[in-house]
Amino acid sequence: MKYKIDYKIWDDFLHVELAGSYPLDRFVEIQKDMDEVIDSNNIERILVDLRKFEGRFGVFDGLKEVE
Repeated sequence: MKYKIDYKIWDDFLHVELAGSYPLDRFVEIQKDMDEVIDSNNIERILVDLRKFEGRFGVFDGLKEVE
């Protein structure tokens, strides 16, 4: 499945817009992409916009991934 990630950085804040589709059980790959940007830019705060992401991603799924 394909997905697209767009990043915008303001100071120490990262805005991520995720579009497309991807199985949630393989979300670790998307997380690694975001982690690289976070680490290389000393990001302290992040907002992930999943409105254009296909599939079911509930509140508890998000909390699990953030941990």
